[in-house]
Amino acid sequence: MGGMGIDGNRLYTVAHQDLCALAHDCPAQPYGLATPEATAARLLAHHRVVQAAWERWGTVLPIAFNTIIRAGQDTSARGNLEAWLRAERVTLKEKLDALAAKTEYAVQVFWDPNLVAQSLASSNPDSQNGEDQMGALSPGLAYMHRLRLQRQLQRDLHARAAAELEHVCATVHPCAEGVHVGTVQPAPGKQRMLANLSCLVSPQGYLRLVAELERLAERPGLSVRLVGPLPPYSFCR
Repeated sequence: MGGMGIDGNRLYTVAHQDLCALAHDCPAQPYGLATPEATAARLLAHHRVVQAAWERWGTVLPIAFNTIIRAGQDTSARGNLEAWLRAERVTLKEKLDALAAKTEYAVQVFWDPNLVAQSLASSNPDSQNGEDQMGALSPGLAYMHRLRLQRQLQRDLHARAAAELEHVCATVHPCAEGVHVGTVQPAPGKQRMLANLSCLVSPQGYLRLVAELERLAERPGLSVRLVGPLPPYSFCR
């Protein structure tokens, strides 16, 4: 695969029976974090190697960035890597077999709390009646009454978010061979991320997943982003 390694190093294969590791020569120490730009370039190079190997061979087990195999007192770094492949062959084969013909997709679901809050308020008789009664109250009582309505609306929003998240998980799980729930990330504009899922999907499961996500995006206040296909980073542990 040529000079695709980190910092342009030449990649080569280290094999044991039907297993093969991709490696390149480097100093026997982790790559430092000199600058954000250099770190980003090295991480991107690592990803590109994983992506290229995945596209070429179909099934890969990505190893974490900065995994360094050192030489021992009486062994070479290459010999230590071969010994690891030999010792872990059964476990590695099981993981590779479990990932065969499967792909990772990221499913990110967003919602607009303001839009959902408007929907909740318009459909809640107590909220409508409370607003209608506001003019008959003194300023102090009107303030307290408005505060009570706002707190109730926040409770309703939390309950709706929990219900929507449960519905999202129930929708996605039957389409995937495995699902990891990730941390929600910041979202653009007024939207908020409701769910951040990594899904291991077969070709048949992918078709079902797309159809289910299209239906999910029709729910009021929700939008969906599907990212992939990706190498199965989240399912190699």
